[in-house]
Amino acid sequence: AETAIQSAQIKGLEVLSLTPLYHLHDQITGLCEEFGAKLVRDYEGTSLDALRIMVGMEMGVTFVPALYARSEIEGQGEVVVRPIKSHAITRSVGLVWRKTAGRASAYRQIARTIKDVVARDFKALTIEA
Repeated sequence: AETAIQSAQIKGLEVLSLTPLYHLHDQITGLCEEFGAKLVRDYEGTSLDALRIMVGMEMGVTFVPALYARSEIEGQGEVVVRPIKSHAITRSVGLVWRKTAGRASAYRQIARTIKDVVARDFKALTIEA
């Protein structure tokens, strides 16, 4: 099982982020402020893979989405993933389409399929209506 870390352990750490062009950058900036960590601005990743590589080179630590960690990091290489104890970090993802789209029923079916797969294969994620 993964050993969770306390949010206090993040205080003072140098945290890597994506460039400000990415929404995740804003989330990481907020987490650094909340936990008292230092956002490293000298080196910014242009992808989650770049962040993973920089962490592997001991340039700092970072926050990554759980799905990325699950598929690209866990059990591979020298980068370790740890959840933060008693602290849920969330992101919202939605499927949208134009009201006048001629294939609205197909889009609704895609949405149902996504919800079913997430409920079955990604139990740690929360699904909202």
